[in-house]
Amino acid sequence: MKIFKSLTLLFLVLFFSCKKDQIQENMPSVCEQQIDNLNINQLQYLNSHNSYRMRTYQPLYDFMDKALGLFSKYQQPAYWDYTHETLEVQFDEYNIRSIELDVYHDPEGGHFYHRQGNRLIGEPTESGIEELKAPGLKLFHQPDFDYMTHHYTFKSALKWVKGWSDAHPNHLPVTIIVEPKDNAFISVATQSLPFLTKPKLVTKNMLNEIDKEIKAIFGTELEQVITPDEIRKNHESLETAILTDGWPTLKDARGKILFVLINSGFELSYYLEGHPSLEGRVMFAFSEPGKPECAFTRINNPEKKVEEIQELVSKGYMVRTRADKAPEEGKNGDPTRREAAMKSGAQIVSTDYYRPDPRHQNSEDWTDYSVQFPNKAVAVINPISGGGIILDCPIGE
Repeated sequence: MKIFKSLTLLFLVLFFSCKKDQIQENMPSVCEQQIDNLNINQLQYLNSHNSYRMRTYQPLYDFMDKALGLFSKYQQPAYWDYTHETLEVQFDEYNIRSIELDVYHDPEGGHFYHRQGNRLIGEPTESGIEELKAPGLKLFHQPDFDYMTHHYTFKSALKWVKGWSDAHPNHLPVTIIVEPKDNAFISVATQSLPFLTKPKLVTKNMLNEIDKEIKAIFGTELEQVITPDEIRKNHESLETAILTDGWPTLKDARGKILFVLINSGFELSYYLEGHPSLEGRVMFAFSEPGKPECAFTRINNPEKKVEEIQELVSKGYMVRTRADKAPEEGKNGDPTRREAAMKSGAQIVSTDYYRPDPRHQNSEDWTDYSVQFPNKAVAVINPISGGGIILDCPIGE
């Protein structure tokens, strides 16, 4: 009997000891708790610019490079001399947590099926891509000339993001910047080459379609998406909400997606029509401080505007800036813009070089310039809005 009691006692001691170890192992550390209590605007993370894009079809690029007179100064092929890894590689190997997607309206389908620029190099125009025949938003940089992409449709890219998010439910909030486009080559080319594809104009219907396609992938309830309504709550304006109540904590935002409309002005007026302060809309929008819908703003050139960005960040705005512009830094290796972007506290730091241009190993024309946080961290404490917090553990996922 004594032996039985002793064995029972030993079992209970071992059981609760193991249970205690297991509980302690599963409990977040003080550092992890500290991270989860941060508001999402207290982080700084990387965005890939034109994230879907692959290098221009080389024969077409070579032709364009020799025919510079055809194209405007804003459409020179030199600005397209970069390429991106797949979204999977960007997220998993380089810890990108914000992407940029350019979308074109194609309500009937097939509008971009032919690549008319190929006429200039004596190659067939038919793409052979069945996805391009279906109605819906298409995803590429420029029709006819810069059409190489990892995803042909907006929905295709969103499906990938949703799948990745479902597989990583504890991930940092992912910001998807959406740019509706209708600009063909604004140059002599549009006059002298009448066969070029003319994109459909950006309209309110197109912007409504963006919202519809997001809901088609993430569900009409948008449970995985942080929306303007969710942030504004009972405040009269979205701007008032972020300047007073602030942003959600990381604990509440993990596993979520935010969409932000990038616009040149008129797109935002269309998107706001009937939706004051983005009421009922899926996407936030880059806007100007002082306007009721402003929660996100952008300053693309940080070198001379570090203090301006810092002031906006300290007030509570989310700011996007650019650390580089291909191919400049890729070739000259100048870190000035990158350092200004990091110092500014802009939460979203956009880059074409989350890894060095692959050609730098075999060509003196390219450098090992790249943009990453120490130890390739997913994110870091924001140097302006982070409150001077110093962490003993990395910010995960």
